[in-house]
Amino acid sequence: MTREAELERALEESERRYREVFETNTAVKLVIDPESGAIVDANPAACRFYGHTREHLLGLRIQDINTMPAERVQEEMARARDEHRLYFRFQHRLADGRVRDVDVYTGPVTVGGRTLLHSIIIDQTERRELERRLLTAQRMEVIGKLAGGIAHDFNNLLAVILGAAELGQRQTPKGHPTAERFDEIVSVAERAADVTRQLLTLARQQFGQVRPVRVRDIVVRIDRLLRRLLGEDVELATLLGDDPWAVLIDPTQLEQVLVNLAVNARDAMPEGGILRIATASKTLDPEEASVAGVPPGRWIECTVEDTGVGMPAEIRERIFEPLFTTKEHQGGTGLGLATCRTIVEGAGGKIAVQSEPGVGTTFTILLPATGTSAAALATEEERVAPPRGTETVLVVEDEPRLRSLLVEALKGFGYQVLSASDGASALSLEASHTGPLDLLMADVVMPLMSGIELAERLRERRPALPVLFASGYSAGLVPASALDARTRLLLKPFTTEQLARAVRDVLDGTAEEPPPGR
Repeated sequence: MTREAELERALEESERRYREVFETNTAVKLVIDPESGAIVDANPAACRFYGHTREHLLGLRIQDINTMPAERVQEEMARARDEHRLYFRFQHRLADGRVRDVDVYTGPVTVGGRTLLHSIIIDQTERRELERRLLTAQRMEVIGKLAGGIAHDFNNLLAVILGAAELGQRQTPKGHPTAERFDEIVSVAERAADVTRQLLTLARQQFGQVRPVRVRDIVVRIDRLLRRLLGEDVELATLLGDDPWAVLIDPTQLEQVLVNLAVNARDAMPEGGILRIATASKTLDPEEASVAGVPPGRWIECTVEDTGVGMPAEIRERIFEPLFTTKEHQGGTGLGLATCRTIVEGAGGKIAVQSEPGVGTTFTILLPATGTSAAALATEEERVAPPRGTETVLVVEDEPRLRSLLVEALKGFGYQVLSASDGASALSLEASHTGPLDLLMADVVMPLMSGIELAERLRERRPALPVLFASGYSAGLVPASALDARTRLLLKPFTTEQLARAVRDVLDGTAEEPPPGR
């Protein structure tokens, strides 16, 4: 056998072995022309991964399956050719439209005198998702520490500002120039309180005052507010179903969700449009529940639909991420939609979004129905004026300005009020008090003796004493076992009207028991 024949045979054997390894390897492999980007070879694993036949893949360029701009892909291939072996992170589009995160290991190979790129593609989508979740969890931990550290003191200050401004509102005649100043103070204080609540909710340190409510009643209650927020160029249309069931959620937080979605919808309709809010009751069978991503059973559905500009996929997939915002120049915090999801999921529900550019956006909220019939609930509209009373209340609060404000507010609602700055003073005051004591209102976090310990010691002497705890930090500070019809938690900052209702609810024994695990 001549030398030339031996070389030819060796070349054929080498090609056969390469072909065998290339074809049978379970790794996804492509051979690419670095000049044009044309895919000149693909193994069966690549055909399975991309969902194309080999003939179809060989008719594509790498630019066709890469989500990166074509000129950037061309630059990267040139680097791979010139620098020999390189590693890249890309996103490749499959035949069914899905986009996968891939690692690409590539190096030059000479075939027939041509320098081509032999690439191994590794699907890292699940790993990237885990990395993103870990990063989100780390962010949440930072947010939680930050929020928990400042919430108590900050909410005490907000409670003083909000309460003092409300008292000023009541004492100032309507139309007086000062009344507008008080209105502005209340508005800003409520906004600051919302931001704090968002931080605590996002960090899952606060789930609010959970009780049975009817979703349609919440929509009715905020109708006027929404119309004012939306402006004249956005039409608000509501379709309220005959919801026979209630849901367990903090009504204030549900309002927060709907208002946030409405404000986002308004921003997505700069030239005006239509915002539709609809509620309905549904009983989902196993198949329907599987599609919705929830357990089968009874659910209340609320949809918020706008005719705005819509969202591309890359934004739609990230809108619920904490700190992700498309409104950097408008003061967006990236907390709104993340907080909405936390609130809904904290109530055992699910929130989903559908959106396309130029088509509009629809948010769908599913909340699990309770055993409580909505017909048995009194709507909020039936409660007009803040309730009053004549009972004796012991207020224990270590922040002097807030304590003074609470005393003034409760006296304004007709109550007899005793006050103390700490637990020891409260015990001494109660021991020397010869008249009735109908309610203890105590801050949860106080120096030396907490409000919970104070309540336990007072109940040793007065077993039936109703208790209203106040906290500027977290509902989790008060164990669920400590809350019942005669014990309630009021989260700071609160309005004087909320204070009046909470006091009356506890005195009348109508405070709702929180569900287990809250």
